[in-house]
Amino acid sequence: MVRKRRKPRAVIYSFLVTVAVLGGLTAGLYLTSTQVRVLHLPQTVPTYQDVWGRYVPSDVLLFGFENYTMVRSLNVSFPTFDKVLDLVTPRVSLNSKDVSSFLTIVFQTPNQTLDIAFVKHDAFSTIATLLAASGSETRVGINSLFYVANRAPQGIEFGWLAVLRGDDAIAYAKGTANAKLVIEQSLGVSNGSSISVLTRTDLRQMLYTVDGPSGHLAIGWQNFPGAVRTGEMTLTVVDRVEQSVRTNFVVKFSDPSMAISQYGVVRSTYLSATQFTVYDSYVQVVESNTLKQLVAQVRLVE
Repeated sequence: MVRKRRKPRAVIYSFLVTVAVLGGLTAGLYLTSTQVRVLHLPQTVPTYQDVWGRYVPSDVLLFGFENYTMVRSLNVSFPTFDKVLDLVTPRVSLNSKDVSSFLTIVFQTPNQTLDIAFVKHDAFSTIATLLAASGSETRVGINSLFYVANRAPQGIEFGWLAVLRGDDAIAYAKGTANAKLVIEQSLGVSNGSSISVLTRTDLRQMLYTVDGPSGHLAIGWQNFPGAVRTGEMTLTVVDRVEQSVRTNFVVKFSDPSMAISQYGVVRSTYLSATQFTVYDSYVQVVESNTLKQLVAQVRLVE
């Protein structure tokens, strides 16, 4: 699908040695000059559900979910591109104004990206009808797969597309065999043959610190070290709070003692943050920005 992508913070590997050295030097300074706010997670965290959880397997590399409807209520020009999908064969297009939310999943095996657009019902019905009329349908349960040609900014590309009837959604992955494979893996979560990422205890604990998975402008999770290189994974959540945008980063460490020992490194990494809290093996960071920074903050999860 056509979207401007930014490079996730987690994949910027330059200056790692410098960051590690400076982080180690400043950690002691912060720990001695700042009182550590420590809270504890309950022994049992809630079981969560959300629409994106029905399509994200438990072992993915990362995912990002943007609530276009909520973001547009604050910025009517979001997103800045017109077409999400522009098929050449069959001739079908999907405009961004008809998308209510957008999910991007990056798989580890195979190394492949899958985009899922959740579409307004009328537009979804039109697209599903046009695709069905093409005669190239492959059925997977109640869903349909199509091998398509898409007009992308760099030229015509081929890929696999799925019509997800249960959620009025369109899934697309560029490529051939691997593209079809990740769509099938994603559908495995929705039909119960694969495990959802929302079954992971660590992700559920991270979500607990940000009041669950729902009602956010954007939410993203990466299953590898991010800006804090000593961490194991990072959850990013963007919310509106009155006339500002609040961004939470929740960094997982191997155990509570590691979280405490790396508290200063976290503070030195997120210099513009206004609040830091240790939740057992996790450190939560809160940044506040003006509404002018809304789009930039939402793009953190892409």
